[in-house]
Amino acid sequence: MIKLKFPLITLFISIAFITVGYASWGETNELGSTVRTGELDLKYESMPNSNIVRSSEYVETNVDITDEEAHEAKITLSNLYPGAWTMFKLKVLNSGTIPAKLENAEMEFEGDTNLLKYLFYDAGISIDKNGDSIIDWNVDFNGILTEFEKDFNKEILYLDKAYLEANNSGKLFLGRSNSQIKDYIKIKFDESAPEDTQNKSVTFNLRLNFKQYSY
Repeated sequence: MIKLKFPLITLFISIAFITVGYASWGETNELGSTVRTGELDLKYESMPNSNIVRSSEYVETNVDITDEEAHEAKITLSNLYPGAWTMFKLKVLNSGTIPAKLENAEMEFEGDTNLLKYLFYDAGISIDKNGDSIIDWNVDFNGILTEFEKDFNKEILYLDKAYLEANNSGKLFLGRSNSQIKDYIKIKFDESAPEDTQNKSVTFNLRLNFKQYSY
């Protein structure tokens, strides 16, 4: 009987180490044992054009999901002029099989980047953890568009306990939570911008990164 104790202890330790796992967006990891696997997969949902509101018919706003694997939203603003604005919605769905937590955001700019210093935003982060249409966590923030990535990553510190349930349940909205422009991101062109900034365009790519959430 004494000889059997050592193999059992060794097996127990091995199983304990197997249960340790970490996942990042788009990767598959073993969770809990060698036979249970989980997929971390969150994606932007394409929103209809009816969810784009503009200050005039001349302002063009295009919102595209550029790469299903990269999970990026590409927003192009064209025919801007001083005082013009546009609003649009962005939603992320947890379509994976494990709970997910927002880690950070990355933003890259293309086009006439000289326009960026004249662009201001109003945005927010709202999380419905299990798809019951009740917002469980939210923050609102605003500023100059060039600072969006930094502002976003600062604000998620207030969402340390927030997460999205798996299997198409958890949802994240990037619009503001207040009633005036609820669920929308608003981009406004500075009224004091010089006349030579008219009729130009700028594009920004927004990527959200998630990681596995552990209860």
